[in-house]
Amino acid sequence: MVRIFVSISLACALLGCGKQSSSTTPEPVVPASTVPETPVAVHEMDPAKQVLPSEPAAGMIGGRAFQPDRATFEGQTLIFRQTSAASDVQVSLFFVDYRSNEPLKLSVLPTQKLQGSNIPSVQISQKRGDDPAGVVILGDGYALTLELSPRKDGKIAGRIHLSLPGDEKNFLAGSFAATYERELNDPPEPEDRPYIAGKIAHEGKPNQSLRVQYAGLPADGGDLLFDSASSKLGQGPFFATRTTSYAPRALGLRSGKSGGEEYDGSRLPPGKYFLVARIDDGPAVWKVIDVKADSALDAPLTIPPGVCGSAEVTVPAGSAGQVQALPVELKIDDPSGTFTTAASGALGSFANVADGKASLKNLTPGKYVVSLRTGTAILRSEVDIAPGRTARVELK
Repeated sequence: MVRIFVSISLACALLGCGKQSSSTTPEPVVPASTVPETPVAVHEMDPAKQVLPSEPAAGMIGGRAFQPDRATFEGQTLIFRQTSAASDVQVSLFFVDYRSNEPLKLSVLPTQKLQGSNIPSVQISQKRGDDPAGVVILGDGYALTLELSPRKDGKIAGRIHLSLPGDEKNFLAGSFAATYERELNDPPEPEDRPYIAGKIAHEGKPNQSLRVQYAGLPADGGDLLFDSASSKLGQGPFFATRTTSYAPRALGLRSGKSGGEEYDGSRLPPGKYFLVARIDDGPAVWKVIDVKADSALDAPLTIPPGVCGSAEVTVPAGSAGQVQALPVELKIDDPSGTFTTAASGALGSFANVADGKASLKNLTPGKYVVSLRTGTAILRSEVDIAPGRTARVELK
């Protein structure tokens, strides 16, 4: 019909015709069955039929809607988390030999076995309200379709469809961009900048505690930054710990690959940092470090050997509060006292006033400023600490 209409219209235009009808040929109607529909992900134990939606990954866990608010790749583990004040639900996939700089496409049948293969194991962790956390671990028996892109700018983009066996029909399907977090015993990488890292030399003994801490003043004038990581010495060549209480910044302590211990503070906001490493009830070493937006700083720390000193501090009658001692070279404008408190806490150089006195123990030999805040006034005095000696200080 369309072809005939076009021919007649052209003839009329050339030869002249009577008044044309206002009617037009209707557009072809596409049958409803041929209109493509957006596939909907549902529980599906056949990987060949699994749908990989472009929408953010979501599904059902424990018979309830699961909408992860965060996805991370922590070393060899892909973790989806849904957290709130009342719940913490996680779906984790543990890989055997995943390489984040390479793409990955993976299809797992329910009949495949974990033993003798490189398929990931799956863990479901649910904590809802006051109920204790319920953990289910599956080595196999699940169905999975997974696509991962190579790591770029600290992210790993991918799509997933994971369906678990059981009457609850738990599943997770959709797209995600997981933040990559290196393994605990790995040094920082370019995307972890700004960072400070280095080896720690010391003469500590097994079972003594090694502690690394910092107090930082951000360049943008924001709130004080503080973090601490510690471990017992002598735990072997594969020990590592990392604090993530203030994510994305983190502070790690690990056994060095060539012996000894190593530390790193990563994803630090630019600013000035007072960095301390010390053996509990023993000597310490400190550095003041300026961190820039792109810093990748190697800052080795050597805790001095030898004997510590102490100070007996006398304060005016009726005084209360905390006496603090900091190295004289630490020149920081700190009207609120928050930085001084955090820095002396990192150094372990503080003591509460009792009966007009305060005793500062385990001070690394050197020159200190001893201070006490009394209302709006600050009492200060300098003192030299000698090995094995107790200095007398009067604040007035």
